[in-house]
Amino acid sequence: MKKTIENIYLKLGEIIIKVNFCETSFIYAREKLQKEIFYHCTHLFIPPQGEKIDFSIDIVWDERPEFIYGQKEKKYFNKLVLRQNSKKFVTFYHIGILQFLGLISNIYQHLMVKRDGFMIHLASALVDGKASLFVGDSGAGKSTIVGLINKQFPTLSDDRGIIRKKNHPFLFYQLPFIEFGSEKKVILPFPIGNIYFLHKASFCKARKIMKKEYIAELINKQLIYIGDSKKEQIRTIRTAFNFISRHNDFYNLYFTKDRDDIIHLIKN
Repeated sequence: MKKTIENIYLKLGEIIIKVNFCETSFIYAREKLQKEIFYHCTHLFIPPQGEKIDFSIDIVWDERPEFIYGQKEKKYFNKLVLRQNSKKFVTFYHIGILQFLGLISNIYQHLMVKRDGFMIHLASALVDGKASLFVGDSGAGKSTIVGLINKQFPTLSDDRGIIRKKNHPFLFYQLPFIEFGSEKKVILPFPIGNIYFLHKASFCKARKIMKKEYIAELINKQLIYIGDSKKEQIRTIRTAFNFISRHNDFYNLYFTKDRDDIIHLIKN
């Protein structure tokens, strides 16, 4: 007889999420979503943690799925979450795997930001055991530069990441699911190395930035706010400015698409 799996535990960095597969007569729907979750999230599985969890998700069968009409968008939306509090969501077996992964990612981001972190638009690569961060507007070349150096310096992220204070140092954390493909990754904290603000140019050169006010202006443009409350936005800005005051390796990076020149520059 096939064993019924009632719950799983996922570890994302320091965040532990318990997923409960609630009973339903629609066994096919339950088994289908379980199979997809196991395929995409096995690398995040950990043994049962008892009460040591940060968030829980109950997955239930909704007899009458509710669709909400958005007046502004002129579209119908399927409700993803039935109800929630600060530590629990209830969602449904009829959601797709991408919606489930998005829900997990959203929970992780929200909890990390609440714990002295901030999220920012950037790409990152592993250089000598540290995360080198490449910051810039859309189209500045974040994905381009990590793509060029990937064989030498493995890509950690290509769109966004989280910087969080843990004890004394600030550390870099990836998002749970890599943005540009289906690679699976275990989320680990990385010490932060150089931070580059990107500028496409006809030459390759890195110039150190000394003025903290200028750095704060550049970072502020790329912050991503979790939630709409003014309190959360102020907390994000304060955490980011605290990081800027403590970190010293900020550079303007002028670059071409010459892989060898970029790698040589980053190495040195």
